[in-house]
Amino acid sequence: LCSAIAISSHFQGHFCSPSCLVKFPAWSVGFYTGEQNSTLSLLVNKRWWWFVKRHNFCSLVFVFCSWYFPSIFFTLVLCYCFFLFPQMNAVFHSNIQEGIRHYYDDLDFKNILDFVQEKFSCCGSDEYKDWNVNQYHSCNGSGPLACGVPYTCCIKKVPGEVINTLCGYKTLEKERLQLVDVIHVRGCIHAVGLWFKDNFEVTFGIVCSLLLPQGGNLLYFHLQFCVTAGKWSSASSEEDIGKDGCYLLY
Repeated sequence: LCSAIAISSHFQGHFCSPSCLVKFPAWSVGFYTGEQNSTLSLLVNKRWWWFVKRHNFCSLVFVFCSWYFPSIFFTLVLCYCFFLFPQMNAVFHSNIQEGIRHYYDDLDFKNILDFVQEKFSCCGSDEYKDWNVNQYHSCNGSGPLACGVPYTCCIKKVPGEVINTLCGYKTLEKERLQLVDVIHVRGCIHAVGLWFKDNFEVTFGIVCSLLLPQGGNLLYFHLQFCVTAGKWSSASSEEDIGKDGCYLLY
């Protein structure tokens, strides 16, 4: 923001507001040399150009809200995830444990957990033994599912193979090394966390590409509405384009 203010104050006579650079991806920047025919490109309407020329502060606010604020926001989000990751794990663990406890009663959660366990090759929240909290899979039970895990925890040795629904039979009473070829022993919290770390650039890029344009467009239309509604005014509404510099032209 300080650099943007310095740029704007340096070019007081030859206006080259940072908002001109912000609009570069959408309309591209044109440089005016004093003759109308030498304009390289056409940008937004005259009213918007007059607005950013007469109101440097508002254009700086636009720059801040479009670029600096999202950057600060995502930095805070990353810091939050980094420093509070253990607490987040505890919250996820308790919620998933509660869902496992009511696995067969909540069909929506059952479908979601089955998808996650198959997609990320995991079982339970922290490990496969978390399924012991379910009354049907508990080792204290007497049914065919007792001391076992759902078939979505099982390892497919052949792609597209039809898995036996009782492939996880009596797995909760065995150690991890005995099950490495039978079921996925790692928890889903750890598996999903590794996936996000391995694909952090892609995930961050997708989030930015979805949120930043939306926020920028909303702010642009809000400022345009303020101009058309007459909330900002100036002593002169005529454009002074007799000097060299960077201009936004219609």
